[in-house]
Amino acid sequence: MDSSSLSTLLDIRQKCEEIRLEEDRGNQRLEDLLHHGSKIGVQLDNLRKFLTTLDHVKLDADQLCGMTTLTSSLAESVSAKVRRLDVMKSHISGCQSRVDDLLDLQNCTEGVRTSLQNEDFEEAAGHIHRFLSLDEAALTSKEDDSGLRDAFASLHASRAHLMQVVSAQFDLAVSQDDAASVERFFKIFPLLNMQEEGLQKFSKCLQRKLREAWTKAQLAGKQEHKRENVKFADLLTILLEETARIIEVHQPLVETYYGPGNLTYVVAELQKECDSHFREVIESFRRGRNFENMISNAKMWLGTESKSKRRGGSISKLDAKAVDALLGELVLIGARIALYTKFITKRCTTDAETIEGLEEKSTMLGKVEKVVKGSQAVRCLEELLGDYASIENEQRGCILRRDEYWLQNFPTGYLDLSQAYNVLQSSIQHGKLHATTDTETARLAFLLHLNHSEMSVDYAKTMRKKLMQEVDHPEQGWDLSTKDRVKLDNSIGQIQALEDQFRQVNRL
Repeated sequence: MDSSSLSTLLDIRQKCEEIRLEEDRGNQRLEDLLHHGSKIGVQLDNLRKFLTTLDHVKLDADQLCGMTTLTSSLAESVSAKVRRLDVMKSHISGCQSRVDDLLDLQNCTEGVRTSLQNEDFEEAAGHIHRFLSLDEAALTSKEDDSGLRDAFASLHASRAHLMQVVSAQFDLAVSQDDAASVERFFKIFPLLNMQEEGLQKFSKCLQRKLREAWTKAQLAGKQEHKRENVKFADLLTILLEETARIIEVHQPLVETYYGPGNLTYVVAELQKECDSHFREVIESFRRGRNFENMISNAKMWLGTESKSKRRGGSISKLDAKAVDALLGELVLIGARIALYTKFITKRCTTDAETIEGLEEKSTMLGKVEKVVKGSQAVRCLEELLGDYASIENEQRGCILRRDEYWLQNFPTGYLDLSQAYNVLQSSIQHGKLHATTDTETARLAFLLHLNHSEMSVDYAKTMRKKLMQEVDHPEQGWDLSTKDRVKLDNSIGQIQALEDQFRQVNRL
């Protein structure tokens, strides 16, 4: 405010108050500055003390930088030396490897020559196997390596000669039936990188063994057969057992010297020989048992359009005993086929599982499945199952129709117990062939309708004992699960209960 404007006392007092307030604010600022000034002084003193320390830090940093620079230069110098040492080491290693290969080449050349002169084919094949593992291109890369080229040419010629000798000796051993020599030369093929040829020749040798064994079995079969009712099943059993025996005996030889995954090829080739003889036996079985005619009659009896023909007698009725004998032989054939296929599947699968690569293992397992499913035995089993069902259904249908007629026309009931027994017997055979016991229990109701209680007791007792004997006999081909075994025991228990019921009837 301008002093000229102070005209009154009030204005003067207000002006004085403003001046006093401004003075107080100035004094307060001065006090604050003085207070902060003391703190700044303390901080300046501390900075002066640190300046001395920073001088020492700078000196240490300069020394560390110098040491780091020196260390870096030394490291670069050492690293260059190490690199040169690594290069020299690799050269030395290459030279050492080359020297070792040259020594091996010299030993192979001399060893093959000496071994062939002494007819020590195993040792000669070992030298050839070592020679084949050498890098021929690397050893003969220089222009002045004419001596090495001559050595390699000599070894190649020795290998070709040894291949011819081993192949000829193997064929000679097979023709002379010399098992020891066959095994001896079979081991040499992989050493000469002739795995495929070795497996092919060995498979043909096994086929010949099977063919000779089968010829002997046929000659023996032409003589009087003690089991005439199952002679074809026995012939097939001999064929399948001989095939399985050959596989079992020679499996270790293939796996040891040819590695995993090769057994399936040998089994497949041997299976071809087995299939040819298998088909011959099945055809003889069909002719000898009048099988086709029996199947034709069974299918005609089952057809609804053939009722008039059955009444007119144009379709011959099947003999129950002949049918029962045929079904029994079919069951035995089916059991032998199932056991054989289980054997070759397990052997080939176990061999394929040892292959390391997942893709190769999967491929080999597919080949195993193809070999098993494509065998003549498996296809024959499928055909027999269909034919078996036709015959059994016809037999059971005839008996059911006749029993229904007798029940309707003779309430007091005079059922033919032998026919009821045949139904139950064929049902048990059916359950055995299909590896189930469900059909057996369903047939027990027949015996409940029999009025001849004494004969019923005999039939039930005979059936129970025969069933237990077949189940407990290992050669019958039963392969029941725990669930099926429980069902079978339950069925046997029901037959025992029937015996007790019939005995109670006898006491009345």
